[in-house]
Amino acid sequence: EIYGALGDGTDIKFNINNITTTSVNKTLSNFDYCTVLSDGLTLTLPPNPAIGDKVTIGIFGDFINTTVARNESNIMGLAENITIDSGYVTLTLIYINSTLGWRIS
Repeated sequence: EIYGALGDGTDIKFNINNITTTSVNKTLSNFDYCTVLSDGLTLTLPPNPAIGDKVTIGIFGDFINTTVARNESNIMGLAENITIDSGYVTLTLIYINSTLGWRIS
C-alpha cells in the first residue's frame, strides 16, 4: 500500500495489485504496474474508474509509440489518447474525477 493525497488535500491509499509485463496490446486493471516490452503497443485505461484509482506504465527499453487509450475517461481534462514517444520512462496516472479524468503524476 502507498499513501498519498489528491490536489485538493484528500488523503487516499493506493494499492498495487498487479505487476505485469506485456509485449501485446492490453487493457489495464486498477492499480496495475505494467512494463512495456515492445514498440507500438496500445494500453487501455481501466473502465469505470473511481477517484484514487491508479495505473503505472513503465517503458524499460527504447520502445516508442506506446498509446495510452483513454477508455471513455478524460486524460488531463482532454478527451484524447496519449502517445508515449520516448523510451526509458515511467508514467503514473491517477483518476481524479469525471471532468479531469486521469492525471499524469
